[in-house]
Amino acid sequence: RSYAITPIEETLKTGRVLFSFIKGSSVHVVQEDVSNSLVNSVLQEPFLGREAVSICGIDRNDKGSAILAVGGEDCTIILVSVQPSVPLSVVRRLEEHISSVKALTSVK
Repeated sequence: RSYAITPIEETLKTGRVLFSFIKGSSVHVVQEDVSNSLVNSVLQEPFLGREAVSICGIDRNDKGSAILAVGGEDCTIILVSVQPSVPLSVVRRLEEHISSVKALTSVK
C-alpha cells in the first residue's frame, strides 16, 4: 500500500483534501474541495495506525454510553468511549502487544 492524504488539520484549515496513491507504475493525485462538506464534519484523527481487525464491547450503561475495545494490525488495543451525539474518544491506548490483535473478548 502506497498512499497519502492531507492531514486533517490542513484539510480543516484550507477546505481542500489531496489524496495521492501509486497504482502500477503511475502516481495518481486527486484533489477535492470539501469546504461545503466540513460544516458538520465527522472527520477526526485515526485511532489506529493501520486497519482495525477486531472489536469487542466491554461495558454499557443505561444512558446509552459504551466502552469498546478495538484491536489493530499495528499491535495496538484502544479503549473507546461511545456516547450518543458525542464524537468517539480514546479512553486508553495499549501498545505493548507483540503482534496484530486478531481477537478480543470480554469477561464479566
